[in-house]
Amino acid sequence: LDLANAVNGVTLQKYTQQDSVTSCLEGLITLQDRMVFRTLVDLTAFNNTLRSVSYEVKRLTRFYFKSVCFLKIPSMCNGYNNKECYCQTTQTENLYLFVLNATAYDIYSRGFVKVSVMLKNLSILSTDTINIPPIYDPSYIWSSFSVNNVFLQETKCRAMVSGTEVKIEYTCDIDWPSPCRLEILDASTNDTVLRGSNVIKSTKSFDGPTNLTWVLKKQYCHGTEEHTFHCFILVESREEVMMRSTELTIIYSVAILFVLVLVVTLVSCLCWKKKIKRASHRKEKSINNEEETELNSFRGD
Repeated sequence: LDLANAVNGVTLQKYTQQDSVTSCLEGLITLQDRMVFRTLVDLTAFNNTLRSVSYEVKRLTRFYFKSVCFLKIPSMCNGYNNKECYCQTTQTENLYLFVLNATAYDIYSRGFVKVSVMLKNLSILSTDTINIPPIYDPSYIWSSFSVNNVFLQETKCRAMVSGTEVKIEYTCDIDWPSPCRLEILDASTNDTVLRGSNVIKSTKSFDGPTNLTWVLKKQYCHGTEEHTFHCFILVESREEVMMRSTELTIIYSVAILFVLVLVVTLVSCLCWKKKIKRASHRKEKSINNEEETELNSFRGD
């Protein structure tokens, strides 16, 4: 076994998935699984100077450890394995098994754990740290699904395919608890289109235009709840796509022409109004000039 043993007489064993309470082959599920760490404590190494032993954990992003439990050995070694922290005797005299059996919380994912001992003179010694496994929150576990290399959202899974081939790829994100199972079903028949683990991909051919409704399923670990969503795919022939494209081009061209005519008409109207206004202004100015000339002539007389 790989061991963390910086304190003589205290042997913190490396984490193993088999010791923990989980349905996953790798990683743990927050609030659902239990992480288990085991430590051997040899009292003969302390010569009756040991006061207590404790487990301490630290988040990946924090700078300090937090004590999660402590025991006095051997006085508190009652063997109750239903507690988060307990110790048991072994077949070797003065050798005790100190166990942390705690609920997995995702805040401690990939963090660190160590064992500290307090001596009767109140000095504290600690083992080397070992890694806590990844702990996942199911609400943040994602997968990706693509149709003809276009990624689709699970909540808005709709695609339009030109041609007779549909290339699909369904993938579990890299940071997933293991195993990850994927399946694609035909919603109309409930037949399996594709099934596998971690990554499934295939190219399906169709004789002509068709509407597909697929049910995508994903499940992590063993016996956990399945996550499902529907995807709607419209398969069209290239001729239909080209025809619709031509129709759209004509519609857009007519619309653009209409807009241009409207703009030209508006500009012409504005120019005509300005021309009329300028002519009216010149006429008014001419009349004023004539009146002023007559007035000056009258004064001269």
